[in-house]
Amino acid sequence: MNCYRITKYNPTFRDKNGNYTANDWTSISDIGKTFIGGVLSQTKYKQTEDSYVDAVKIILKEKGISKMMLCSLEKNDDMAEFVFSAKEKDLFNRIDDNFCVELNELETAVRLALREVIWCNLLSDTGDLKIEFGYDYYMYIRCNEMEEAAKQIILNSGLFVEEVIQEDTPLD
Repeated sequence: MNCYRITKYNPTFRDKNGNYTANDWTSISDIGKTFIGGVLSQTKYKQTEDSYVDAVKIILKEKGISKMMLCSLEKNDDMAEFVFSAKEKDLFNRIDDNFCVELNELETAVRLALREVIWCNLLSDTGDLKIEFGYDYYMYIRCNEMEEAAKQIILNSGLFVEEVIQEDTPLD
């Protein structure tokens, strides 16, 4: 399995150990705070979040996947204030570990994970694709191969795609 790190973080600001060194926002709770690009507005946050959601859609389309299972689900009730819509609150209330998310609700699940309202991994029913959400607005895609065309579309959206080495543990 290959592992791709998809983030908003420009790799030129990584040190020799791969740590990101620029002063940048890492969470929805940073809205209103000042960083290298200025004050993080709700609009800028939403644009970035949309890019991550679009990246997931691009990868699922490439792989022909229409549903994913939420694995290792944890709900963060303290962050529930950052759930904005009735649709998001509805999904938050309904999901449980091993919940199957159809394509029409996957966008909402990704947003909840990025907002740290939930923590989970998304696993395809065939087991050949896993999406992992890390701390500080990191997203990892584990799959056999990501097509160059998909990588380029994601890059064009302002995100960065980096192939990284991770322990090759079996997918859940």
